[in-house]
Amino acid sequence: MSAVELAGVTKRYGRTTALDDVSLSVRDGELVALVGPSGCGKSTLLMLVAGLLEPDAGTVSVGGRVVAGPGAWVPPEQRRVGVVFQDAALFPHLRVEDNVAFGLPRGRASQAARVAELLALVDLPDLGRRYPHELSGGQQQRVALARALAPQPAVVLFDEAFGNLDSGLRSTVRDATVAALRETGAAGVFVTHDQSEALAVGERVAVMRAGRFEHVAEPAQAFHAPATRFSATLLGEADFLPGRQDGAVVDTEVGRLAVTPEGAGDVEVMLRPHEVVFSADASGTAKVLRREFRGASYVYTLVLPSGAQVRSIQPHTVDVAPGSSVAVGVEAGHPVRSFPRGA
Repeated sequence: MSAVELAGVTKRYGRTTALDDVSLSVRDGELVALVGPSGCGKSTLLMLVAGLLEPDAGTVSVGGRVVAGPGAWVPPEQRRVGVVFQDAALFPHLRVEDNVAFGLPRGRASQAARVAELLALVDLPDLGRRYPHELSGGQQQRVALARALAPQPAVVLFDEAFGNLDSGLRSTVRDATVAALRETGAAGVFVTHDQSEALAVGERVAVMRAGRFEHVAEPAQAFHAPATRFSATLLGEADFLPGRQDGAVVDTEVGRLAVTPEGAGDVEVMLRPHEVVFSADASGTAKVLRREFRGASYVYTLVLPSGAQVRSIQPHTVDVAPGSSVAVGVEAGHPVRSFPRGA
């Protein structure tokens, strides 16, 4: 059974179409990352699932029950949907334990036990008596997660939930969140602008653009074999090199490469910087145009004889000066992705 299912969902704001005939199924317990530029429809999709907006067409189902669509409407509090926002949105006048208990039935003897269970789950067992302002940003987000999990939802929606945290804390809280979802069995839908976060969290990654899905796939496929050039550049650094394809190989000025999908004619192949290799060579036909220091690595920009440029990520121990002649190759470990020239 699907935790969430959208079928032919459209949402308009006046003349602007925020979602255009979108369909997506999120399996029970599955984690799906929605990634795309601002204004592509990610947050609108979450609000439709949560019941904060009504679709103009199509149906939304949660836990196998239609909650929005022609002749159907289930209010947000009855949908078994939890939501965690970027700012945590805790009630400042309530203690942590009361924030967590907010969505639970009042007066039940099991309430205190459930709150204690959830605070232990998010690794905050001794902070129930504190107020939100007495917590760090990461602790506040974990309280917000515990509150969202309290009513045992089928799915928890995360709207840029880690965006206000610094990079180190962001990773820690994100990992704790994934562990908590695994423990409870709830599905999770994560909206993010961060491509590395989308690839790390999602069992599937859904790339959105202008109210539609460009590609929905497992992270490795979405990264190595993106459906479109837009998806390719959204999920990481990529350069595109002209070539001539014949079946499952393509000839380029850095050599003959295995390619997918099979085809023929003029194409451009996608090269990620970690796939491009080079060595200093006085007789090499390429040159180092510039290098960017990133701590543990350098990113080199190499200019080929045709004038085309590709980037190469190398360990910080590889120190080649700009202007040096180099020999360039590709070590992808898999067929590279090709796109029709000019697509």
